[in-house]
Order: sequence, then structure tokens, then C-alpha cells
Amino acid sequence: MTGQELALRLRQARNAVGLTQAQAARAIGRPAQTLGGWENARSQPDVGALTALMRLYRVNAAAFLGLEAETFTLAEVRMLQRYRALDEHGRRMADLTLEEETRRLREETARAARRAQSARPARAPQAEIEAQNLLAFRVSDQPAAAGTGVYLGPECFHTVYVNAQALPRGAAFGVPVRGDSMEPVYHDGDILVVSGEQPRCGEVGVFTLDGNGYVKKLGEGVLLSLNPAYAPIPMDESIRCNGKVIGVLSPRDVDAE
Repeated sequence: MTGQELALRLRQARNAVGLTQAQAARAIGRPAQTLGGWENARSQPDVGALTALMRLYRVNAAAFLGLEAETFTLAEVRMLQRYRALDEHGRRMADLTLEEETRRLREETARAARRAQSARPARAPQAEIEAQNLLAFRVSDQPAAAGTGVYLGPECFHTVYVNAQALPRGAAFGVPVRGDSMEPVYHDGDILVVSGEQPRCGEVGVFTLDGNGYVKKLGEGVLLSLNPAYAPIPMDESIRCNGKVIGVLSPRDVDAE
């Protein structure tokens, strides 16, 4: 299940029992802003919070997580039985271990992607590049989400070569788009051209919130999607703007070899 799907199911389950975000958050002892982040896919609940929400919303865990049609191995069934036999402290320790291992796997996957990037074949001689009127341009390895946020770190960039005429003045770096919340203007897979300028209200920029990257339109105290199916994201002091979107690269203008 994707983060966006989980967020949607959390909203639907809460609405089905007639609770507001504030009421649900108070019932499980979490801030309303945190629960709002889960329902907007800016973050995901830990196992303990998700379990508390499913109890509060009176939903079956397997049905809620879409696992009814899954086939479990004997080892997985035994693991579940052992987990259920633990006391509260034991379950908390098991949850922490799972979260740590998930983080480790994510970091190893990111390192493997960087190693693969560094192993790309050497480019043609500089004279050939200049003859083709190509410019070196940095593009983020991680997409900025038009919907769900993902990590956008300064160390995760690679170099592509772009038709010089395709780069608008002030281009600083590129960021791929993931998701559909900025349609019909920006689409999944587009490479956005970003400048170092700060967007004004009503302009589109790339923002970082809780370590996740977003491409959104700057509103009055909120980040807005162009697709009306997505709710605004409230801004706070932790949000950082990485630059203003000033264009989109066409695949035919990019030589990534």
C-alpha cells in the first residue's frame, strides 16, 4: 500500500465513524497536526498509532491494510502469533526494531542507487559535448512529489547534459515530478527546471517539509496543489523553499548518458 492510499483510507475510516481530526487525535493521545499529516500523506503513523486508530475506527486490520487476499507463510503466521503474545513493552521494542530495519534498508537502497549512478559510462570528450551545444545540468536523484512527499537531499544529484537552448535563464537544478497533484500543468515524470529565486504567492516552487520534497504553488500560509483532489498543506517554520519552478525539460532535450 502506498502512502497516498494509506492516507485516503485513514480519512475514509475517520469520516465513517463521524469523528473530526481533533477528536480522533485526542482519543489516541496524538496532536491533531500529526494526524493531519498522516491523512495528507506527509508522514505515516507508527505501528502503535495505526493499531490505536483501527481500534478507534472499529475496522478490521486485514481489510484496512488490504491484506485479506494475501497468502501468509507459516513463518509469518508464527511471527504474528509471537507478536500478539508480547506485552506492551515487548511490542514497543519489536516496533522499534522493525522501524530501524526499514530505515536501514531504505538507506542501503539509496547507497546502491548512488553507486550505480557513479558507475555510469564516461561521457564523450568535452569537445564533442560543446559541438552538440550541450550544458551540464544537475538533476535530483529523488523526485519532488506532486502529492506525497519524498526525501530531497542535497547530496542526491547526478549530472545530465541538456540542450543549451532548452534551459531558461537562471536555471539552477532539475527535479523530477512524482504524482498527479500538480496536473494539468505538471505531470508525473516531468523534469522541472528550478531557479534559486524564492517564489511569490501564486507561483510554483520546490519545498522541503519534514525532510520530504514537494512541488506546490505557494499560497497564503499553505502549499497548494493544482489538482483540486488534493487538500492544501499548512505551512510552518520548518518548511524550506528550495527555489522557484521556471520551466520543464522535454525528454528530447536531455542526454543522460
